Amino acid sequence: MALIITAYKNVDLVPQLLSSIYKSNYSNYHIYVVADDCPDCSLVKENLKLSILKPETALSSKLKSIKYAVTHYVREHDTSIILDSDNLVHSDFLMEMNN
Repeated sequence: MALIITAYKNVDLVPQLLSSIYKSNYSNYHIYVVADDCPDCSLVKENLKLSILKPETALSSKLKSIKYAVTHYVREHDTSIILDSDNLVHSDFLMEMNN
């Protein structure tokens, strides 16, 4: 399962979303944070289940950010879930989505 998080110009809310994902009862996922035109990503801590993608030029589009993430998948995924940086997920959300 691929979890794509799109962030434009700042990643301030991403750590809270990541924290909620890491508490999930489901573990077969990889997270892709597209930090579009984000000058500072120091708030986002590295993790083996996380890829922080920083496009060289600003994409300025959620759809372009999603496409960018898909082209940078680290493996093939059966499912992709798009999240905004201001979302949170319930600990059972990924398990339910997998079912």
